Amino acid sequence: MKTEFQVEGMSCQHCVAAVTNAIREHDDGAQVQVDLAAGRVAVESTQSVEALKAALMTAGKTAEFKIYPGAPHGFHADYRASYRKEAAEDAWGRMQAWFRKYGVFG
Repeated sequence: MKTEFQVEGMSCQHCVAAVTNAIREHDDGAQVQVDLAAGRVAVESTQSVEALKAALMTAGKTAEFKIYPGAPHGFHADYRASYRKEAAEDAWGRMQAWFRKYGVFG
């Protein structure tokens, strides 16, 4: 399962390591990619989203997850057959709100 989510309060490489280690404590084979500037984490794991949430909570990190049932990979790309207008618009709005909340842009 591949999951992408936002993590609040990451500001340094120590935060990146803490998030990565927290996830790998629950799934040592997880592939974790962290975009520190965006506060975004992508995880390829055999664990459930609930297990990933628990791992981050244990590490003292706050994360926001939103699952769009039935929305395939690339659901935001309006030039692809996988485009899902309602989910894409909701995801875009949520991402912009998160960026404003954490001062990424005005």
